[in-house]
Amino acid sequence: MGMYLLHIGNAAVTFNGPTPCPRSPYASTHVNVSWESASGIATLWANGKLVGRKGVWKGYSVGEEAKIILGQEQDSFGGHFDENQSFVGVIWDVFLWDHVLPPKEMCDSCYSGSLLNRHTLTYEDNGYVVTKPKVWA
Repeated sequence: MGMYLLHIGNAAVTFNGPTPCPRSPYASTHVNVSWESASGIATLWANGKLVGRKGVWKGYSVGEEAKIILGQEQDSFGGHFDENQSFVGVIWDVFLWDHVLPPKEMCDSCYSGSLLNRHTLTYEDNGYVVTKPKVWA
């Protein structure tokens, strides 16, 4: 089982789902996460199947200084990183919407987000990171 952490501000929830690093180099795990401030409900989908729903920080508002951190566990918001807790593998696409998608859309492979699309994002690589174009769809 893989462990997926979702941090909202200084609150976090953990989901247990499929291992994120399949043994075949051509296999992938499609992960969708939603969080709605009004209810505080966070939902994790993996490979089109609902993994679980949990409550995390109802009513929290993401501020202008928000950061999206992928592949690295952070001890606290703005805290330090431990290279031994970093993701090893490939992240192909990252998208962010300004609304919670209905379950049907969460199950489908989505190709663009309304707020964030990795291909138009300014980002910073730390440590040994190789950024290359996707070689298959």
